[in-house]
Amino acid sequence: MSIKRIVIVGWRNVQKQFKYEPWYSIIIILGFAVALYSVITVIGMFEAERAEMRKNYFGNLLGRYVVEFLNNNGLPADLQGLTDQLKKWSNIEKIECFYEIPLDYGEIVGGLWMSPNVSEIYQVEKGRFFTFEEMNHKELVIVLSKRLLNQLPFLTEQIIGQQIQYYGTYGEIIGVIDNEKPVIYIPLKAFFEIIDLSQMLDNIQLNIWFKKGLKANQYKNLQETVAQYAGNSEFEIVSSYDKYKDSLMEMWLVGSFALLVVCGIFILATINMATISYFGIMRRRKEIGIRMAFGARKSDIIKLIIIENLFLVIGGFVLALFLYWVTFDLLNRYEFHITLSFVQILISFGIAFFGGILGGLKPAFYAVKMAPVEQIRNEEWL
Repeated sequence: MSIKRIVIVGWRNVQKQFKYEPWYSIIIILGFAVALYSVITVIGMFEAERAEMRKNYFGNLLGRYVVEFLNNNGLPADLQGLTDQLKKWSNIEKIECFYEIPLDYGEIVGGLWMSPNVSEIYQVEKGRFFTFEEMNHKELVIVLSKRLLNQLPFLTEQIIGQQIQYYGTYGEIIGVIDNEKPVIYIPLKAFFEIIDLSQMLDNIQLNIWFKKGLKANQYKNLQETVAQYAGNSEFEIVSSYDKYKDSLMEMWLVGSFALLVVCGIFILATINMATISYFGIMRRRKEIGIRMAFGARKSDIIKLIIIENLFLVIGGFVLALFLYWVTFDLLNRYEFHITLSFVQILISFGIAFFGGILGGLKPAFYAVKMAPVEQIRNEEWL
């Protein structure tokens, strides 16, 4: 019996199952649809998280180092001098200085940008970026949450009341982060007139973007340079690659549990298929005996049963892709960042193919154990 003939006969038997035993086929399809949907979703979340971490931590060829000044009561002794000194390094592409304001004052986050041309300041939903032309250290971007704007209306009135200009528009909201945080651009000088920044700084973070990673002697030179200008502030220098590895490890620890859950769902779906296939074979023993009596080999019967199962599993695979496509935008809208790629489809199809074979092997081997005459003689139906 040729493979082509087996496929044709297998498809006819699947049609027959749909006609006479629809619930068996539907249960198998739904079981694998749930399992494969879980697989695609988990892989999509991993891919989205890994891509986000690479973008945040790697920078340019792993060349980003973070200098974090700890326990500040104000600015380091000479932050501008440190920045000017670092700009002389030929290996540096850009420098950013970012500070945070304690939450007891309000959810205000300020970015004091030291490089003359900075793009991709804040990432917002769907990969868009705020881009400012000719931004320098005399300008400031602040992020105000809606809750802060509601709780502290006087702060908003002070800022707006100063008629702070941004390319001709005062207090312009230039974007939104996380669907709730308006981003307002104002000059740094005007912000200092409103708030005494030196009394409320929590910490300062200096992001240094190198064109490539640092060697050991260059890293030591960076430490000495920062120490020279840091004043009394404590500081720590961390490579983005180290932070990336730590975050990647945390992601895999959390993801391991998700993978265990997905594996459990897949095993249940496979056991469900094997059980239903077993009962289906018990009802078709006479048919199998006739095929063997007319010359079908045991390997032909095994291939036939496995191909029948593969048709059902592929049905579950198609249903899983459809469900993922339907929920893709919805999940991303609610911060469950996922992706859809050819790799996900290929892996999930491979898992479906493996599950179809695995779920059909045991019933198929059982089907060919009985002698053809005994199978033809047996006309009992479960």
